[in-house]
Amino acid sequence: TQNQEFTEAHISEIVQMALSDHVTFSDIEFEYGLKEHEVVTLMRKTLRKDHIAVGAKEWLLLEVEENITNDLFWA
Repeated sequence: TQNQEFTEAHISEIVQMALSDHVTFSDIEFEYGLKEHEVVTLMRKTLRKDHIAVGAKEWLLLEVEENITNDLFWA
């Protein structure tokens, strides 16, 4: 249920299960007690955080890559 606290490891496992083609929402409900809408809410919250973190990392990598490319081109 929504009042239940999950560790980061459990949240990661729930999200992986939900994204899997081999696991149903009924399986997740049986194992973790979360209904489909609760899993979807958890996924949205979790994936947003991950997306923001990945987005920042990608931006930094692109900036570094652009600087390297410019340095090689103008050398």
